[in-house]
Amino acid sequence: MVTPTVVTESHTGSGKEEQVVGDTMEYTQQGTQYAREASVQSYLKELRKYPPLSREEEQKVLRKAKRGNQAAIDKIITSNLRFVVSVALEYQGRGVPLADLIAEGNMGLMEALKRFDEERGFKFISYAVWWIRQCILNALKRTSNVVMPANRQEDMDRMARRWGQMTQELGRVPTLDEVASDMKISNKRAERALRCVRPDLSLSMPVDTAGEQPLQNILEADEEDPDQLVIYRDQSEFILRSLNDSLDPRERDVIRAYFGLDGGERRTLSDIGCSLGVTRERVRQIRNRALAKLQRYFRRNVPGGKVEDLV
Repeated sequence: MVTPTVVTESHTGSGKEEQVVGDTMEYTQQGTQYAREASVQSYLKELRKYPPLSREEEQKVLRKAKRGNQAAIDKIITSNLRFVVSVALEYQGRGVPLADLIAEGNMGLMEALKRFDEERGFKFISYAVWWIRQCILNALKRTSNVVMPANRQEDMDRMARRWGQMTQELGRVPTLDEVASDMKISNKRAERALRCVRPDLSLSMPVDTAGEQPLQNILEADEEDPDQLVIYRDQSEFILRSLNDSLDPRERDVIRAYFGLDGGERRTLSDIGCSLGVTRERVRQIRNRALAKLQRYFRRNVPGGKVEDLV
């Protein structure tokens, strides 16, 4: 199987010139030209030839990759390139061309593979996403004309780094409380930094410290990778639209309040119950029923979407 040329060089001034992963992963003139001239749609069309790996297959290939097997390394990289595109789309329109954002994200993907501990037993992309985002954020920082306070930038850099490290150390996504404690900063300061690093935060934060799934994970099929689903330009827009299509008014109100989908703070079950004049237990039942409906809606409507429909 022929491996696609991976776009790994952008115009944002990182200045890196090195062989990253095999002959197909080099920072070559061909790769530079591809980033400059090829449309993103053509790139995505090429990537469709390389589907995501199943959980079982990924674990087997990762073990080989970490032992230095070049074919396995290439397979892990190419099977996750579409996910890099989905992350890059979140940062589109901030002054860096999409092709360059993808190139930066690809470098983060490669760095993540070097550092990933496959013995932890969780999915590679759950760890890699933080390296992908950090590389993209660094590119945006290099090209931004906005002067950010030094402590804010430091918080963002530490957050991007520690969140990924803690995910690997804990074997799960850390809560905001945990990462704030680790960084020795207030929850408010940690949340501000995390919102800069993760614009889709309200959908990705763990529901609570008891380990409930984030809303975005609840809606996704359990064993599917994010790039096997339709990658929407704005994931929150799709979820908000799905609320209107699948839930009754009370269910919509509970989900919006519980996950802060209208831009406000997330509210507790008790707080929502007071507003609606019902008990906390009743709100919990409404929430669970609504989430079950949303999951069915998501699974019914997402299959069949194509990545290139986005561009």
